[in-house]
Amino acid sequence: MRALVTGGAGSLGCRLVERLAARGAVTVLDDLSTGTRARLAPLIDRGAVELVRGDVRILSDVDAVMSGHDAVFHLAASAEHGDSDDTRLDLEVGTIATHNVLEAARRRGVPRVVLSSSAEVYGDVDGPVDEADLGALPSTLRGASKLASEALAAAFARTFAMSCVVVRAGAVVGPGRAHPTLTALDARIEAATDALLLGGDGERLAGFTHVDDWVEAALLAFDRAPAPLSALNVAPRDLLREDALVAARLAASARPSLPVRFVPGAPPLPWPRVQLSGERLAALGFAPSRGSEEALGDARKL
Repeated sequence: MRALVTGGAGSLGCRLVERLAARGAVTVLDDLSTGTRARLAPLIDRGAVELVRGDVRILSDVDAVMSGHDAVFHLAASAEHGDSDDTRLDLEVGTIATHNVLEAARRRGVPRVVLSSSAEVYGDVDGPVDEADLGALPSTLRGASKLASEALAAAFARTFAMSCVVVRAGAVVGPGRAHPTLTALDARIEAATDALLLGGDGERLAGFTHVDDWVEAALLAFDRAPAPLSALNVAPRDLLREDALVAARLAASARPSLPVRFVPGAPPLPWPRVQLSGERLAALGFAPSRGSEEALGDARKL
């Protein structure tokens, strides 16, 4: 198999590329705005991977590398976390880029597309959701862009007899890949004086998926998800309470004895609200190998 990976020089993409290189030749399309050649250097040096510098927002850049591939994994995304004052950012790097990937794949006869999506498509909901729970509209620009991208994938699959797989994930962490919750928590630990003060009661729940489990899920979805269109959640193995997450992160920090208090009025941590149900992917044989705490531990290796 010969695969194309957009965003393949990023912290998530490079781990997928490594696995795909064991199956055959891999082409990586990346503008290197956040990705680096160094992540792929061993694979490039032995001829297993070709790195092409290009912009997924430009159709000609995508079209130029699409021919001759059996599949494309579309991971390219904005480096921004949360909404930006540049309201075109997610539109361009998300929806327009996805259109370009789908259109180039259609033109060049690439039979299967895997789209990396997000739990943000579910909007502001409480409790677990499965793939059919799209009653709430997204409340973030990234979520809106991802939902539009999924709609494009569905339309291309049905209209042009393509095969598209949508892989939705929440908080994906691991070596080289943090999360806004962890970034904010680390900053507050460093800035705290006598105690770490956090808003809320510490009882919120969230799950964290290790990057290698995401890669395993994406490959399994590629291999086994039914055509022409499948949408699959990558659910974490377990959930952590916020107070347990803070305690674990604090214990691994340079200030393990810093007192923690959850108090009304203090600023809360940004928090992944959506809890994904992963029954569809589990039915295909997926089981995460790591729990949330282990994934968070590896996220310190930045």
